[in-house]
Amino acid sequence: MYRLPALPFGNANAKVAPDARVAADTWATMVPAICTLDEDRHVPFAAKVAARRVGDLDVITAALTTAKVKVEETKGWQLIIPFHGYGTMRGDRTTLAFEGGCQGLLMPNLRRTTDCTSQMIVTANVTIAKLRETASAMMGDGSGQARIDDRPYALDMRRQREIFPAFQQLCSLIETTSGNPHYARILGIEDAMYRWTIHALALLPQDAESALKVSRDRHRIDVVCDLVRTSHDRPLTLTEMERLSGLSARALQYAFKARFGCSPMEWQRRERMQLARSRLMFPAAGDTITDIAYAMGFSSSAAFTSQYRRYFGETPSTTRGRAERS
Repeated sequence: MYRLPALPFGNANAKVAPDARVAADTWATMVPAICTLDEDRHVPFAAKVAARRVGDLDVITAALTTAKVKVEETKGWQLIIPFHGYGTMRGDRTTLAFEGGCQGLLMPNLRRTTDCTSQMIVTANVTIAKLRETASAMMGDGSGQARIDDRPYALDMRRQREIFPAFQQLCSLIETTSGNPHYARILGIEDAMYRWTIHALALLPQDAESALKVSRDRHRIDVVCDLVRTSHDRPLTLTEMERLSGLSARALQYAFKARFGCSPMEWQRRERMQLARSRLMFPAAGDTITDIAYAMGFSSSAAFTSQYRRYFGETPSTTRGRAERS
């Protein structure tokens, strides 16, 4: 039997398909699509598929032998990132190539046929409105929408050497948090997937923002700081910070670095830890450490304790005990 490569997530409980028809049906139940698979008669067919739900994002990974994939309808846009193998996608008036670790695709709902070698890919159903809003937030575009046309896009993952490894890390996070969707939300994996797509599309300006005036932008991060201090149930994502401040991704980084000497996400982590410490030192009646951990958006008291120790060199119970004795 043909040995398929390990999947980047879900490998332990992946569904194995004995033939192309079952593989297509399995695929369609995980990511809504109307597609068929034609296998290569000269090569024994093999396929395995796994899926995860990350926020509102359906992400599927599949490994299969040489085949022709025909897609009639996808019910939305799809991000397609090959890890191994290569192939050619043909639409009505478009032909695009893809290759493992080098070239990915962002596809609208487009009827297409793909001829591919043995491959392993990751596919995510993305919301185009959210993708445009994320791009606008990262660019500091006050219009609230970035221009992403209703057409296929090729993603050159060789443009920067970090692009594909960063996607591999996102898949590792999906695997790590598969048993705890709450922790996946805290880490902002869904937002990170959209932000990665914007970077891979090369939509952001590459200049150094010479027109940036940090002093002008300082007051624009005050609204971000205020919301971080009042949103205890969960941390803000970078996209939310950019949207609130109206600053581009680079401008937001510069403004926080100038004011606090760190990135916005690091400042947020420090601020949330300080808020947690205050609650431990001056607890409300009946407040337990677990209550505080959940209130601050942590998935468990163990996760809270681990991060708290990194910041303060002691456990939450040590802080609480000292406060009770004083």
